[in-house]
Amino acid sequence: MWTRRRFLKALGALPLAGFAGAIPTLWGDQRLTHAADGDLTFSDGGQTDFGDWRTDVAISPALWQPGTIVHVDLFLHLAPSYIASMVGAGYAVDTVLMLATSERCFDPSGWLRLPGDERMSTLLTPAGLAIEGGNSGAISKSLGSRFRNPVDQLKRVAVADLQKSDSSQYAHYVMDLQLPADTPPGIYRLRFDFGVVASRRYYSLNAEGFANRPRFPAGKSMVYSPPIPCNGLDQNGNPVDATQVSRRLYWVLLGQYNSN
Repeated sequence: MWTRRRFLKALGALPLAGFAGAIPTLWGDQRLTHAADGDLTFSDGGQTDFGDWRTDVAISPALWQPGTIVHVDLFLHLAPSYIASMVGAGYAVDTVLMLATSERCFDPSGWLRLPGDERMSTLLTPAGLAIEGGNSGAISKSLGSRFRNPVDQLKRVAVADLQKSDSSQYAHYVMDLQLPADTPPGIYRLRFDFGVVASRRYYSLNAEGFANRPRFPAGKSMVYSPPIPCNGLDQNGNPVDATQVSRRLYWVLLGQYNSN
């Protein structure tokens, strides 16, 4: 009889198709859309100790292949008092950051992948799974990572250049990202990390480590896109239609769990 049970599961990916609609440009109801013209649009947000934030994102196209130019149009809305609150707390904020990186979630065989396998444990379950998870931070050269990432772009907007609306102060980021010719096929998602620069140091929107995933939802400063299929050739040179990949998720029941 197990004295302790830990149920470890990987959450199912969101469907590749969502609801039709237009991307909002200001604060509004959260919505997830997969537009008829091939754009992928979504909204998300969070709360910090200094105020709320929200992002509205459009990604085009919503189906990739090696060499594709991916257009990203992103608004980051901050509460009107956000910057003043950070300055009042002793952070001399001069720049708002946005880091865009990619993560391959499933390979052509449908197996779940992690972005930072180099930090996986060597202790395996009977099913052959590493007990520890991978690195939860973004994989980016801007953060000192030695690994390549098909999408890896850091953008800055000076506080003096933030625009204002009746309900927020916001930064507008526009990027054209060309995928490398050797981008592996599979199912990807884009990760967007937000933060600030204060006294030459990078912080999350909650004044914690930049581009790290927090343990608790409160204070988060990042969002993930819905899944994006990427066609291409597998390691054997066979063509892969990523829209047909059958995703396989790990469901493991651990007994006598002593890790962490």
